[in-house]
Amino acid sequence: MMDAQTLRAAMQETYVSQGTLEAYLPHFEEAMRAAEITTPRRAAAWCSQIGHESAGLRYMAEIQTNGPGWTWDRIRYRGRGPIQLTWSSNYRRFGQWCRDRGYASDSELFVNQPELVEQPRWGFLAASWYWLNGGPRPGEINAFADQGNLLNVSRCVNGWVTTPNGMPDRQARYDRCLAIGAALLPDTNQETDLMGEIANQVKDQLTGPAGKGWPILGRAAETDGSRDRYAVEAIAAILVQLGGPTRDGLSFQGWDQLGDGPDSEAPRRTLVDAIAHTIRQNEQILAQQAEILALLKEKKA
Repeated sequence: MMDAQTLRAAMQETYVSQGTLEAYLPHFEEAMRAAEITTPRRAAAWCSQIGHESAGLRYMAEIQTNGPGWTWDRIRYRGRGPIQLTWSSNYRRFGQWCRDRGYASDSELFVNQPELVEQPRWGFLAASWYWLNGGPRPGEINAFADQGNLLNVSRCVNGWVTTPNGMPDRQARYDRCLAIGAALLPDTNQETDLMGEIANQVKDQLTGPAGKGWPILGRAAETDGSRDRYAVEAIAAILVQLGGPTRDGLSFQGWDQLGDGPDSEAPRRTLVDAIAHTIRQNEQILAQQAEILALLKEKKA
């Protein structure tokens, strides 16, 4: 399991303070999990590229803010995050990925607020998106990492050239991280804790504030009149409205009021059946009217 000291060792040389590393750590691990960094080789490849591109986590945005020939898009969407997400098209794709993964609800979040990618959580997740989807060989970085092919990993990050920029530094960082081994892998218990938190949030949505139900759904007269209905109880009440009361232990037996009488073939109907029955009756009436009109036209002719 990684801690701040291990992160410092992985990012050497780095001049980032201990407090900053401790603040970065949960976001760094979240990004590793998102990027499917599950083996020491993948972790070494990941840390070597993050470390080189950000100068040991010193920079979370491109130092240069403008340059000759830079377009408005290049200025507005300059490199941000430890791997330097660049161009509006990539900010948009990153936002869509975050929405699909449940990290954000608005797919245009980073197009509208690109500065957010300078924040640790979004910056590291931007690196995850790139690791899985960006670069000249989208989706292949982890496969190259599994092979121990740091050259191709670096090409995916820096551009598919003969020798990527800073290759000696990338290699040195990789070798140091590989020696650290499994200690670089993220804490999987945090993901379990996150799932537990999500489960609690779902429970709160179902049972209402403090487990006392939702006032908008009415009192839970069927089960506990001292509180309001839970979402599930409201759904059950709706189903009763649709299907009628339970009879002889069976649900959806229909309503007498919607049937054709006790001695008929359909003594009762559910609300859904009654609507369908009414539609069929209307269709029959319209068909009969059409026949009558056709006969009248024939007589006139």
